[in-house]
Amino acid sequence: MIERVRAGWNYRHPPGMWIRRPVGSGDLLFVLFRSRIVWRRPALPEAADAPAASAASVAAVAAEPDLQALPSGTCLLYPVGAAQEYGRDDESWLNDWFHFAMDAADRDWFDRLGLPFATPLLLADPFPLSDAVRALAETHQQGGALLPERLDARIRSLLLDLAAERAAGTARTAGEGRSTEDAAQDALRARFRPLRSEILGDCTADWTLEEMARRTHLSVSRFSAVYRSLYGTTPKQDVIAARIRYAGFLLRETALPVGEVASHSGYRSEEHFLRQFRSHSGCTPSEFRARERR
Repeated sequence: MIERVRAGWNYRHPPGMWIRRPVGSGDLLFVLFRSRIVWRRPALPEAADAPAASAASVAAVAAEPDLQALPSGTCLLYPVGAAQEYGRDDESWLNDWFHFAMDAADRDWFDRLGLPFATPLLLADPFPLSDAVRALAETHQQGGALLPERLDARIRSLLLDLAAERAAGTARTAGEGRSTEDAAQDALRARFRPLRSEILGDCTADWTLEEMARRTHLSVSRFSAVYRSLYGTTPKQDVIAARIRYAGFLLRETALPVGEVASHSGYRSEEHFLRQFRSHSGCTPSEFRARERR
């Protein structure tokens, strides 16, 4: 069973913050960078108690430079014992992560996924995976019956999705079966990915359609149409949903008064916050807090 789980979602780090663990964290680590990041490629250790590094992983490590800038939407898997070093000096940065361990019975299953260690994987759309880490973190925080089994199931599902994403990414890189329309859609995703990561990572900012469209060099109407086609929602609704999720986190994890939760979540009006929170959550912030803390 997958065990020793720790998880975090939507962690914003200040400029100058670096994670530096010369001998790793003592377990396996998955990290999804939702901001541009600088990353130092580690050597891959040979650890008897961890899933083995594949030949492809070793070759990738040998072929790449030691220090790299990675774009938003990149994820990584660290094996046990590998040095972990990433951060940036110039701006704040955002990531999702989880630590975990496996017993011997699960190592064959993990190896069959073909997920390489210490190899950056740029996701076509990082947000479904980010949502999966959020659900994992919430499950861990809430506890309850059958918690080990529920955590195990969530991580297995997430790793399977990641393996499928990698397979699809490999096919795209190789150019197999990609129509002109598909290639154009991929280009739009790559163009929009950094902006959406920034929007959802800093959902409390005063985002306007005009500013978002300007960042992609599109008209407001074209920007809105493309955004909906890529993500199935409007830019405004995406920002609202992100603010409500963050408000839920503050209600659950802090004792801040509702008015301060509203302010910290990007709302200038508590009344407006109350209306939107009830519309999205089906209850008031106070009812949500009471329910989540039972």
